[in-house]
Amino acid sequence: MRHGATATLKRTAVLVLALWLAGAGGASACQVPGARNAAQTEIIARTNAYRKASRRAAVIHSQALAAAAQKQACDMAAAGAISHTGADGSSVSQRVSSEGYAWRFVAENVAAGYPTGAAVFAGWKGSRGHRANMLNRRADEIGIGWATAGGKNYWVMVLAAPR
Repeated sequence: MRHGATATLKRTAVLVLALWLAGAGGASACQVPGARNAAQTEIIARTNAYRKASRRAAVIHSQALAAAAQKQACDMAAAGAISHTGADGSSVSQRVSSEGYAWRFVAENVAAGYPTGAAVFAGWKGSRGHRANMLNRRADEIGIGWATAGGKNYWVMVLAAPR
């Protein structure tokens, strides 16, 4: 083999290895804050107080919705950007369905940069579209996801109603 071809092959092998390591670390590298459960409880309580003040029924925690929300929070943290589209191209309805949740209504709020559950809730409350999701009369259940990357927080709220 010629020297040039050997060097190209080595560079290609290094690039493939680097990409593989980046991909292998992506799924397991999700940093979930230790205070996730407390933040989840706080956001759900704030959401229910807000819904009550707006004459809406309370929503209850769903483990399936929390799992779908957490996966999206991890995807956003890995990408360093907020999005309603998962790393695999999935929509919120697809992510919720993949958790075994048969839904008749589903909505998602995403955010990044807020330091606390109270702060992200206030941000969502101040946004017309996010507020509409939180107050939607069709919502019965809720799940919260929170991940960090590079010192930045990524938040996801999934609201849904089962079939």
